[in-house]
Amino acid sequence: MEKVLFVIEADTRLQTAPFAPLSHMSYFPGENEVLFMLGAVFRIEKVDHDVDAWMVKLVLCSQDNEEMKKMMDHMKKDIGEGEATFYSLGYLLRQMGEYEKAETCIERRLVELPQNDPEEAQCYHLLGMIAIHKGDYTLSLEHHNRSLTLKLHTLAPDHTNIANGYNSIGEVHREMGDNESALQNYEKALSIWLKCYGENQELVAMVYNNMGIIYWNENKFDLAITNYTRSLEIEKKVLPANHPSVADTYMNIGNVYYNKREYDMALSNYEKSLRIKTKSLPPTHPSIADTYNNIGLVHEATNKHQLALEYFQKAATIYHHSLPSTHPKVVTSEDNIRRIKSKLKYVE
Repeated sequence: MEKVLFVIEADTRLQTAPFAPLSHMSYFPGENEVLFMLGAVFRIEKVDHDVDAWMVKLVLCSQDNEEMKKMMDHMKKDIGEGEATFYSLGYLLRQMGEYEKAETCIERRLVELPQNDPEEAQCYHLLGMIAIHKGDYTLSLEHHNRSLTLKLHTLAPDHTNIANGYNSIGEVHREMGDNESALQNYEKALSIWLKCYGENQELVAMVYNNMGIIYWNENKFDLAITNYTRSLEIEKKVLPANHPSVADTYMNIGNVYYNKREYDMALSNYEKSLRIKTKSLPPTHPSIADTYNNIGLVHEATNKHQLALEYFQKAATIYHHSLPSTHPKVVTSEDNIRRIKSKLKYVE
């Protein structure tokens, strides 16, 4: 059993405030009790842990925020409606970019599970995703292979969760520079998901996006744009407008235009990505830093060096907060700042 303290920030100026003070009708008026409506929506601002308890900072969202409701419904579908566990907490922490805390939760969940529990495969899959975010690709591949092996013992070879394993293994191979193995795994995943769901499904959009990254890595820009556009068309049909996956696709499209030196188009897509991410992710999420970094690169390429420095510094601040000091993104952001400062000094 774990103790959890929820610290809730509620803005009394919200147009529709789903809470009310109860001091005037309470037996304990000095406690300043507040009652929140059933179904009130909160955004997780941060999660901390000390020796005695977890502390979760929540911010109350307006009931009029339709996009936030859609995002919440979508996340509930992903996590499931059952009892909250260390797995569901770990899932949320990973979504927030709190990778160390997410890893701790999943490891705790593995200790709790009975032998041969089906959730064990899910836990190793999530650990694999966390490891790739932290830049430990060898460990990520180990976790994903273990997860896939467990799934293959209990599921049909064309089960959707098997495809999820192939897709994630493809992501690790991509990060390790093995485009051929990555593409083979993506194609296995796509074949299963198309058979199970047809074209208009979030997972199908994800694998098109991933295949687009492979083609981008290989400088096959037309193929990359084709896959990204296909992904974006599906995402617009099946996901909330401010879903982080939509932001990722815009950023990937921006990357292609950046490489083609079409900087106005690159910046336009990066800014679309940033607008979505700042609405749907915590302010210290590494994905926001990725977009800041890319906007900085556009400004550097168009000789707006002071603007480039500002965006590189924003990216570095988040990376240093959220990632290990040895992570490639931390190192790259420091290199970017040194390089642009050198250019500014040269101009002076």
